[in-house]
Amino acid sequence: MLREETTELVDVAGTIAAAVDLALARDFAAAEAMIATIDPEVCRAEKTKAKAARKDAIEEHKRSGSPTADAEQTDDSEAPAGSRAENDWGRAEPYHLRDGYRCRYAHCNRRTVDTRVVRTLSKLIPGELPYHSYWNSKFTHPLVGVDTASLDHVAPISRGGHDTHENLVCSCACCNYAKSNMTIEELGWEVLPVPEDGAAHWDGLVSKLPKLEALVAEFSAKGELPEPSAPATARSTVPGTPVAPGDLREGDFVWFVRSDINRPYSYRVIAVGPEHLQVVMMWRDQPSQGWAEGNTAYDVDLADGDEIRLLSHDGPRAGDPI
Repeated sequence: MLREETTELVDVAGTIAAAVDLALARDFAAAEAMIATIDPEVCRAEKTKAKAARKDAIEEHKRSGSPTADAEQTDDSEAPAGSRAENDWGRAEPYHLRDGYRCRYAHCNRRTVDTRVVRTLSKLIPGELPYHSYWNSKFTHPLVGVDTASLDHVAPISRGGHDTHENLVCSCACCNYAKSNMTIEELGWEVLPVPEDGAAHWDGLVSKLPKLEALVAEFSAKGELPEPSAPATARSTVPGTPVAPGDLREGDFVWFVRSDINRPYSYRVIAVGPEHLQVVMMWRDQPSQGWAEGNTAYDVDLADGDEIRLLSHDGPRAGDPI
């Protein structure tokens, strides 16, 4: 069992539904407070438990001498593995609706939320519900890797499965991650039958997506999309001065010594998390030349204590150091 049957588990889907309603009513503070009731550590614990269950199943099959898929997932992405259709929303949605946006694996059967709803809601309350476009776990709320809907192949493509209606099911992101390229026989899982009128009972909040997207478009057009909660102290605006990590925002231009290369460089901040920054390197050959931006994003552990100096809140300028 990956998920214990207990009343102590928060109904994440129901909580997100309440937050969406509050956001549509333009009560963003209340929507943030609602999301804050979802404990990130509980979500992380579920993900860890799922990974451990998969590892135990692999070891059991090795001991029994049965052939099994034993490749471990080593990336830090929260994106569930296995299906080529996971991010093809037009293809996935009919299956999600058919299955009532519930995980079809019998040990779970939780209600899931359409990832597009979480992504759109995040634009309105990014402080409590961060979302990274590549699901980087350092910059994404852990619920995304647990309670969002994904499309899974019951028999993995890598193990001879096919893109058929019978082989494609709605799965929560957590079960998809845990299953990876193993078969349900290897894991001891069962698949529930297709529910009758599933979407009539729960539709993953996809019916509220158009209104949510319209609200985001309205605020975006006016340049008034909410930002994460302001830091306790005013943000530094003096170029060259040390800046606290909590004062940084996406788009800031900074200068610091990255510990892995032990040299000072200039960077543009592309994502801010509670314990990490994600940056891209900026450089130029001569002070008179324009700035170039690197193609690789780097994660910066704020616990390293590196002194970060602010160069600009609005991008590189001619007088900034190389």
